[in-house]
Amino acid sequence: MKIQLISLALVVTLAAPAVGKVCPLGDLNGDCKVDFYDLAVFAEQWLNTGGCSHPACADLDGVNRINMADYALMVGNWFETGIPLVINEFVASNNSDSGISDPEGDYDDWIEIYNSGDTAIDLGGMYLTDDLDEPTKWQIPEGYPAQTTIGADDYILIWADEDTSDGSLHADFKLSAGGENIGLFADGGTMIDGITFGGQVSNVSYGRYPDANDNMRFFATPTPLADNNGTYFGSVEDVEFSHERGFYETGFNNTIATTTNGADIYYTTDGSEPIVNEQPSLTSTKYSNAISISSTTCLRAAAIKTGWMPSPIATHTYLYLDQVVTQTQQQAINAGYPDEWSGYPADYEMDPRNIQSP
Repeated sequence: MKIQLISLALVVTLAAPAVGKVCPLGDLNGDCKVDFYDLAVFAEQWLNTGGCSHPACADLDGVNRINMADYALMVGNWFETGIPLVINEFVASNNSDSGISDPEGDYDDWIEIYNSGDTAIDLGGMYLTDDLDEPTKWQIPEGYPAQTTIGADDYILIWADEDTSDGSLHADFKLSAGGENIGLFADGGTMIDGITFGGQVSNVSYGRYPDANDNMRFFATPTPLADNNGTYFGSVEDVEFSHERGFYETGFNNTIATTTNGADIYYTTDGSEPIVNEQPSLTSTKYSNAISISSTTCLRAAAIKTGWMPSPIATHTYLYLDQVVTQTQQQAINAGYPDEWSGYPADYEMDPRNIQSP
């Protein structure tokens, strides 16, 4: 496999980690085309309750359950193919300790683009940017197919060094280690792929695992121009709560801890996940002091450390019976609790017959 070096651009804005690919409706397995592999994923969800939002969700019309209407939408895109390019891995803080330098010997930030398709694609004329409001900020030069073409199942590396004098494949901006967005555009308005990332650590890469997947994570050993290998420095120990889950009548202060030095704990009290793609979720709070619990609460927490495997998300529910027996479904939803459990409608309300029965 012949690998080309190229200089790339990105998209940036501080936010929680997120990804976005533009692929045909009905692409459920993430390969940017609709075929029998997606049909198999669809069949596993047949007649399930709709409303899911994960990448493999077969509720294509967002209405009711997964049924013939969704099937018709999939068939309508049968064998349709998107642009199978992804921002696969990057380092936003690179130095000489990494041993990864550009052809000029400079230890610059870099971005890897991966072609998950089965045909070569020339990036010439596409755009990379660090401002989603300015999608045409930097154009990958046209007329150099030997440099800008990615073969099938192959990679290109782009140096984000703000040094275009080093050649036409060096982007005219740098990445922010504090967190940004990365965007690849086919033209002035069609985004092929985009990533939003938080704070980064020197010589630790962040990207997709496995390649082209929507799952994002840190890599202790960066692998430019090669498969993301999943290496971690270690695993963060489980978080521990000072109070066990169960029924309570009086309030208390709940502490959370992990024995892994340098790990940060994030938590939520509305049932949502505290971390997403190894970074804090938008709904989470960084733990610093004991949490006061005085009403029915679903407390979820996890600990993260850059380059380490995060701890599992731990969930403790504290129930105050006098509140539980009188709460309504709508009160729970308004409080931020999810409206579905693993694809099934959530049920937070006690059966009135149980409450009113003598």
